[in-house]
Amino acid sequence: MSTTTRPDGMSADDADADAYDDNDTARGLTLALLLRRGAVFLPAVDTVPVPERVPDPVPESLAGVALLEADLFERGFLLSAPLRQALAARTPVALAATGRALLTDIDEALGSDRDHTPLFRRFPDSTPRDTGRYFVNRVVTLLFQHPSQPCVLCGTVGTVHAVSPCAHLVCRSCFDGSDFSACPICHRILDADDPFLRPSSRPRLTFRRREALPSRLRVLAYGGDFAARTEAAGDELRRLLARTAALSAQETNDLVLFLGTRDRTELDWLPASLPGRETKARVLAWLLSAPKNQAAPENQAGVLPAVTARLDTATDILRLLAVLSGGDPGLVGMPRIAPVPRPVRRALLAALDALDPALAVADMRRHRRAWIR
Repeated sequence: MSTTTRPDGMSADDADADAYDDNDTARGLTLALLLRRGAVFLPAVDTVPVPERVPDPVPESLAGVALLEADLFERGFLLSAPLRQALAARTPVALAATGRALLTDIDEALGSDRDHTPLFRRFPDSTPRDTGRYFVNRVVTLLFQHPSQPCVLCGTVGTVHAVSPCAHLVCRSCFDGSDFSACPICHRILDADDPFLRPSSRPRLTFRRREALPSRLRVLAYGGDFAARTEAAGDELRRLLARTAALSAQETNDLVLFLGTRDRTELDWLPASLPGRETKARVLAWLLSAPKNQAAPENQAGVLPAVTARLDTATDILRLLAVLSGGDPGLVGMPRIAPVPRPVRRALLAALDALDPALAVADMRRHRRAWIR
């Protein structure tokens, strides 16, 4: 097995692992493909790849692969045979970096980076039986409770106090401070030293037990090298562009990542028809926008014909303006339309003039307030 060595003495394999760890865009793309395909992409090991050649394992890395397998198994994942072979061909340094990044991505996908503290400290034993009544009590307290007044729920005097940091007025007789871990009204986590959070009078018995093994295991596939990752991103992009329904928040984030692997000058990847109206607005706005820390794209005039050719209605133009102004293509909470470059403005006005006047007027009347902003 041969590897490329850089002038600083670090192998290309190790350098690629560092890039895999540090590049936020690449990490985001890797995580998106991991969630959508269950595939892991690794830097190429050989300087000159040989077709259908299985890379030789690095003896010093075999123990590390076994440890990584154990960590993945605890999270409900298994390594496919090709992926295990690819990981075993890493140097120990590269394997460690790749393993850390993979576990971090999986933990993020599983939600381990979020707080999972239950609202009721003795959950599920203390969950209210009548959740409807609990909701009504929250609303009544929020609307009618006043400081220095009896509780609006039980009439008790002197039990209503503000909690920190949300300052909601909470009756300590109606809401058990020994069971709640957050504000009973807004469910915001309270300061640990807030007097409302009393020690539980009936502490739950705690005992050590073996953590249950995952009931469902998912096999991680080997997606290939980073060139294959770019190709896979193109495949997923085509699937998103073919969707007729609006994309979810996660799919919208994935769309931005996948578009980042495409070229704004060569548009052979762009379908002639984009059935999803909101997706169309996001893609066309991306074509007209500049990458971070750059001025307006030099090829903006070159992509204008491709943009205007895909604007079929007046609302398509409005959605595009909304995205360019930092708003939502669903036209929810339409922002004030931001200034656009003169060539873009002329092209959009020409596209609007080319529409059927009767249909365009009817279309614009549906969003009259947005058009006059």
